[in-house]
Amino acid sequence: IKSEVRVGNKELGICGTIDAVALDENGDLVLIDWKCTNSIISTNPQTDKDFPRARMFNKPFQKMKATKRNIYKLQLNTYAYILELYNVKVSKLIVVQCYHQLSEPVVIQLENIRDDPVFQNWIRGNKKEVKVDGPMDDWIQASRPVITE
Repeated sequence: IKSEVRVGNKELGICGTIDAVALDENGDLVLIDWKCTNSIISTNPQTDKDFPRARMFNKPFQKMKATKRNIYKLQLNTYAYILELYNVKVSKLIVVQCYHQLSEPVVIQLENIRDDPVFQNWIRGNKKEVKVDGPMDDWIQASRPVITE
């Protein structure tokens, strides 16, 4: 396991820091992101605390609710996409929720959306529109989601 792994691609204009990476049984990378939020509380997205009141993302992800889970899904898939540009295979995307009111951490495997045409078109056409850092509201307010840490 290695922590605080910086990734980026100058051509895409995207960079960020992965909280932790580990190797799976096949030697492929597992990306792990630690979250201290009370919004994600289950392995079922529709029972997340912020699901009922979440707005929809703007285009091109207008069919996706702007929940913290989906923000993290875009973030980790973006990091995985960058690594795969350098022929580094990523097998799993994991969020570990460590909220102080939970009796134990919640481990959630996020969906791989890197082959989805909407994601592909967004990531390739997103140059100069991606913010590396910014408040969470930027994800919901922006014309395109931004990558936050």
